[in-house]
Amino acid sequence: MSVWNFYIQRGLWIGSALIWIGVLALVFLIVNVVKLTRKSVILRVPVLERQELQFPEAGRVILAIEGPLLTSRFARFKAEMTTDYGSPVSSRLVLMRTVTSGARKSRMDLRVFQIPHPGRFVLLTQGYQPDPDTDEDHRLVFTRPQLLQVAARIVGMVVAGMLIVLGVLLIAWRTTGGPTG
Repeated sequence: MSVWNFYIQRGLWIGSALIWIGVLALVFLIVNVVKLTRKSVILRVPVLERQELQFPEAGRVILAIEGPLLTSRFARFKAEMTTDYGSPVSSRLVLMRTVTSGARKSRMDLRVFQIPHPGRFVLLTQGYQPDPDTDEDHRLVFTRPQLLQVAARIVGMVVAGMLIVLGVLLIAWRTTGGPTG
């Protein structure tokens, strides 16, 4: 009996195992990405033209905008940050913008700031179109960088999906007779 025939003859068992492994891995990875995204939040603040912020540690932070799905309030939004004594904090645009969406809200990364030291900083914004009735739905969110961790989990989700498809194909091949009937 060849190796191929061995797998085909046991296709129901192997296919079922692959489907279960794939589904469990997919659920685990999705839950893990949600936890990682929530855990990465450092600050969530309202949108104001000028505000003081306190960062507990130095390093890179990502400024993201958060609001209802398809909001256009941030269309011309710009932000810059200075230390509490007035020197500018180095920043750049996010090259690969990460967008996180839920049922009601979405969040999009805009700028990466290099926080030189823990302490107080001043955030200056412009271009936001305020509306007193719905401003509580719009926020600025500062997060830790997480792109590589999320990308690794997405690759895992693709592999888990491939296991599910392979399991379904193996079961279908076995139940329809396949080449070894």
